[in-house]
Amino acid sequence: MNSEPMRAHQPGLPGRQRGAGKLILLLILVVVLFFVMLAVRLVPVYVEFMYARSIVENTLEGTSGEFDRREFLDSFQRRARVNQVNLDNSVFTFSGRNPVTITLEYERRVPVMFNVDAVASFNEQYTY
Repeated sequence: MNSEPMRAHQPGLPGRQRGAGKLILLLILVVVLFFVMLAVRLVPVYVEFMYARSIVENTLEGTSGEFDRREFLDSFQRRARVNQVNLDNSVFTFSGRNPVTITLEYERRVPVMFNVDAVASFNEQYTY
């Protein structure tokens, strides 16, 4: 016979410990992969905006004297081409005379999967 004493089964406690099931681990993996894929698609959009913002700030710092809209847009496009930022001049709106308020505003639509898109909206104002 067995020399170990018999232990009474305690209600509410499992008979043995169990880890996460394979289905739960698969579900967690799918969720993590979805967010990784989303990050891979959205990070370049945000990096482009950060470059665009930096270009605008550097262009304004390099502008001396009275603000010239055409000079600003030409300078922005030259610097944007170097940094591979693909924004046209329609993303800018200008208001006021002295000081001039420059608004950089645009949206990027990024396909996520199937017919689901992510939309990133950017709006930044500068005063010169």
